[in-house]
Amino acid sequence: MIILNIDTLRKQTNYGQTQLHPRIIANPNENINQILPTINMRYLPYFSDQIDDAGWGCAWRSIQMMLSSQYNITPEFRWLFSFFGSKTILEKIYMHMNQLDQVPQYLSNSQYAPHDLANGWAEPYIGHLILYYMGFESKLFLINGYPPKSNAPKEVFTETQTFPQFQQFLQEHFLLRKSPIQIDDSQYSMVIHDYKIDGNNTILFIGDPHIYYIQNNHQKIGLYTVTLNEKGDQIANSITPDQEQFYMYTNSYKTLHFNEKYWMATCIMKSQDVWLDWRERQLII
Repeated sequence: MIILNIDTLRKQTNYGQTQLHPRIIANPNENINQILPTINMRYLPYFSDQIDDAGWGCAWRSIQMMLSSQYNITPEFRWLFSFFGSKTILEKIYMHMNQLDQVPQYLSNSQYAPHDLANGWAEPYIGHLILYYMGFESKLFLINGYPPKSNAPKEVFTETQTFPQFQQFLQEHFLLRKSPIQIDDSQYSMVIHDYKIDGNNTILFIGDPHIYYIQNNHQKIGLYTVTLNEKGDQIANSITPDQEQFYMYTNSYKTLHFNEKYWMATCIMKSQDVWLDWRERQLII
């Protein structure tokens, strides 16, 4: 049963402000029924954990999927939006991360915080700050360049990879780590949860949140592969014609390529051995 949408969430933005430890999904609905054992990631599409986030929650879902790969727990969407939608909270995390005494002008002058945006969107920059708060060493970077319609200030990105560099990073990342990579073209956000080489082609395993509510998702709608040629163009995907009707936006998968297309990305680089003492989070907030 769907009980919350963006309007009701906006009225409850203090829901997580005094809860430093993440609120965990207690009673996931039937739409959260795909756990990928190879990476230990829980697939979370639109409408999961009783939230109607269709059209605006894809980055939040991608962040949930990244976090779900650690210790098999999934922070609540409602808590994530309440706590990390606040510009004040995000600025404090950024300053702590970068050992700054004051907020940089490029942040204070930018409108990027989800609570301040009409659509409530998050992006990999928000994911990067959340991962830091949770105690994970993470990486924030661009692929090919900065998507011009992004909300995050361009200055927060200090690394840009070409597609060949990204291919090399994928190979190293999934060899050493079992954690998804959030990608975002400023329109659609999703995760890459695995990677394979097939001759000169690259196969990406995708967790795409942009699907309609499906009570029993036996076909694993939203989990598919995309095959890219050596230039980064998409030459195939595993979505069948019968499955296309379940996707809210066909461009979420049809425009998934890396040939001169700009992307933001973030991922966990190193996991902590145990959960942090959450009282230590007060040092940040």
